[in-house]
Amino acid sequence: MTRSGHTGFSLLEVLVASVILFSAIAAATLVVRGAAISHDRARETIRLAETMTDLGDRIQLQLLDGNKKGEGYQNGLYYQWQATLLKEEVSYPRIDSDTLTEAHGLYTVSLHQVELTLSPPGLAPPRTFSYQELAWRK
Repeated sequence: MTRSGHTGFSLLEVLVASVILFSAIAAATLVVRGAAISHDRARETIRLAETMTDLGDRIQLQLLDGNKKGEGYQNGLYYQWQATLLKEEVSYPRIDSDTLTEAHGLYTVSLHQVELTLSPPGLAPPRTFSYQELAWRK
């Protein structure tokens, strides 16, 4: 724009361009922050899923040993669990999957309701899960 021999942008044009630029920067910052939050949540969900898989096996073994509750640390998470017996029955001999022969003796099959609480480090609140676990023993 030319005015009395001066060239360049007017103050109004510079202000409008600045508002547009800062709006674009703010929008990009919000997008990046949302992506970072989603990434952290996904990582925590994966860690919980891995921990739940490992703990399920560990709890089942402890139920087989006759334990009804326990606690400890797994993957950096403190956990506590407690099981309530829902149903128990004696079953007939089963087939051994390794040898495909009949395993001798009767088995006691137990169905438990398990309450599992995982406490992540820091200020995150504990998360409680409830599921049923089937265990059997001679």
